[in-house]
Amino acid sequence: MVMTDVSGAKDRADALGKLGVAYGVGMVVGPPVGGYVTVYFSEQSAAGVAAALCVVSMAIVVMFVPQSTKDPSHLSSSRDPYNSGGVVNVKAILSLLSIPAVAYVIGLKTVMGVPAGVFQAMFTVVNIERLELTPETNGQLLSYIGFVTMIMQGFVVGYIGRRVSDKTTLIGSVVIVALSYLVLMVTSTLFQLCLILIPMIMGGALLNTLTSSVITKVVPDTATGTSLGLSMATHSLIRTVSPTLGGYIYQWLGYPGFGALGFTTGSLMAAVLMLRGGIPGIN
Repeated sequence: MVMTDVSGAKDRADALGKLGVAYGVGMVVGPPVGGYVTVYFSEQSAAGVAAALCVVSMAIVVMFVPQSTKDPSHLSSSRDPYNSGGVVNVKAILSLLSIPAVAYVIGLKTVMGVPAGVFQAMFTVVNIERLELTPETNGQLLSYIGFVTMIMQGFVVGYIGRRVSDKTTLIGSVVIVALSYLVLMVTSTLFQLCLILIPMIMGGALLNTLTSSVITKVVPDTATGTSLGLSMATHSLIRTVSPTLGGYIYQWLGYPGFGALGFTTGSLMAAVLMLRGGIPGIN
């Protein structure tokens, strides 16, 4: 929300992408550091390091994040439906969902997020079983994913966002994700998986960053926090159902089932976006 408030509409996707670099760094550095501390010290020591880093994070917030990043003139309006009603403001949420572009983006994120959530939920267990990965190799694979995510979020998202319209980027990202899942259906080696993860992560990074950027552009300035919270709620919903759904898919369809699910949903959403000309109100 803070990054959204302090960035302009044109560079918002780039700013949110660079914010996502932090997650990539965490995925690259976190597993080896946690493993090292656990092996040479203890699990309690690893938890202590995590707690210490949380304290550092809180100190950074206190020292560098402003008390408010929103326009004061907007915050003073007592009639603003997005700035009243307590923490859970049902009226504000319903008001946001009444905006066509917001409802469209939430629906898109939910549909496209299901196959990604299913694959992520089953990723480690399935790949260790199917590709016979050792715990060390699996950790290296997760670090590789974090590194690719960091590159995509930090450089590719901003580069494309400055040169391609939101509508074209959105449709393109969905197509890239759909085709990546199609190839995933026939992936059988670790090397092939590492290759196909590159366009899959790129498409996902573009899609997630752009939808977050788009949803903040079509709502009032005072509603950016609510809109981003609503957007993130879709991820929580997906993570709730993904493990169970993933288990059934793997049992009934095997590994290709993950690719089939992603290709089917991605193809349908790409067709809908192209037939409707993208998201209402977004160029």
